[in-house]
Amino acid sequence: MASVLRAEGIETEIFQTGARPVQDCVACRKCVQPGKCVFDDAVNERAEKAKKADAVFDVEDFAAGMIRFENGACLQIEFSWASNIEREKNFVELRGSKSGITWENGRGKIFGEEYGELYDMELKIPDTNGHAENIRHFYEVLSGNAKPDYTIEQGIEIIKILEAVYRSAETGREVIL
Repeated sequence: MASVLRAEGIETEIFQTGARPVQDCVACRKCVQPGKCVFDDAVNERAEKAKKADAVFDVEDFAAGMIRFENGACLQIEFSWASNIEREKNFVELRGSKSGITWENGRGKIFGEEYGELYDMELKIPDTNGHAENIRHFYEVLSGNAKPDYTIEQGIEIIKILEAVYRSAETGREVIL
């Protein structure tokens, strides 16, 4: 798109924040009055450039992938930071040969079949703020009051999978680990 705009004599700049650290929004609302985030990072730099621009074309951050495991199980992932949709949805669906589970925005259900009858069962899930819980747990680990939920080896495996997803996106081909 940038080359088309440039060919028409329209000054164009592509500004990507993906390679630089960006603080997650903590919904403090302190950006409202000054018009910029209190965490001074690439987002503020981008906002300043956008204020000076004649037009801004913004795209959402979106990633999708499918991961196939040795045992035949598949994991389909979709992540989006700022979709143009009615409302944000956080959900997980697990589908097995005997039952399945859905979790969406803090509510969960199990679906299955038993004795030739279909059933669904509502799950009682405590109402928590997962992000805040992760930060609290991280602090507890650093303070020596808790052990990490995940091992270094598990973290390395996740990084290998993420790098394979990026490599697949770059090459347009399946990546086998």
